[in-house]
Amino acid sequence: MKQQRCCGEIYLEQKELKKAIEVYTNALKYYSDKYEIYYNLGVCYSRINDFDIARKCFQKTVELNDDMYLAYYRLGQIALLYRDFDSAEENFSKSLYNEKEAKGYYELAKIHVMKNQKEKAILDMNNCIKLDSEYYQIMQNEPILFPIKQS
Repeated sequence: MKQQRCCGEIYLEQKELKKAIEVYTNALKYYSDKYEIYYNLGVCYSRINDFDIARKCFQKTVELNDDMYLAYYRLGQIALLYRDFDSAEENFSKSLYNEKEAKGYYELAKIHVMKNQKEKAILDMNNCIKLDSEYYQIMQNEPILFPIKQS
C-alpha cells in the first residue's frame, strides 16, 4: 500500500488528478479502512469540481476517523458552495483544531453574518484574530463582514 499511496501523492502534487484518482480507487480495493485514502481521493475530486463524490469521500473519512479535522473543514467548504449554511456551520465547528482553526472561525463568522447572528459572528472574528492576527486585515476587506466591522 505504501507504494500506491506514494504514487497517488506524487500524481496529486503534479496535478495529474485522473491518475491519482485511479491509484487511490485501486488502493481502496485492498485498504478500504484507510481514512487517508478517502481523504486524498476527496481532495482529487474537489480539484476537478466533482463535489458530490468529494463530499462522499470526506464523509467516509470522518466515519473512519472522527478526529480528521481537515475533512470536516472540506465538508464545510462544500456545504458552503451549496449554500447549506447549517451543514457548513456544523462542519466548520468540527474543524476547529490545529492549523485550520483560525480559518474555521473566519468561515463561521461569515456564516453567522449570513444567518443574521451578529453576536456569534463577532465572537468568531475575535477568536480568529486571537489565533492568527493576519486575519484582522483580511476581515477588514471582506464585504460580507462590513455590517459588523465596527463591532
